[in-house]
Amino acid sequence: MRAPDRPQLYAHPARLILILSLAPTVGLGIGRFAYALVLPDMRDALAWSYSAAGFMNTVNAAGFVGGGALAATIAQSRPERANFLLSLFYAGPGIGILASGLVAPFVLQGFGPGS
Repeated sequence: MRAPDRPQLYAHPARLILILSLAPTVGLGIGRFAYALVLPDMRDALAWSYSAAGFMNTVNAAGFVGGGALAATIAQSRPERANFLLSLFYAGPGIGILASGLVAPFVLQGFGPGS
């Protein structure tokens, strides 16, 4: 006897991964937009050239990608907890953005523009 055919509940894994990759893509896009807003103050305060500022942005992006690969590798070692472990990693930037948004007005008010 054969088991009855079940309808496929999930999309193709590659399609799911592409859809999931939209979240970090949007996050990096927003982060780069915000980086452009604070870049003039950072250049003045830290005496950075545009090359140094661009290098910092590149290193940041390479860290976001490397961290995701490392988190996925760790999650594969514990398949029963993989969803939870990956969600912890990808929730981190959102929590950081939220915390920065809550703290930044007070820092700017207390220390002035460019702080």
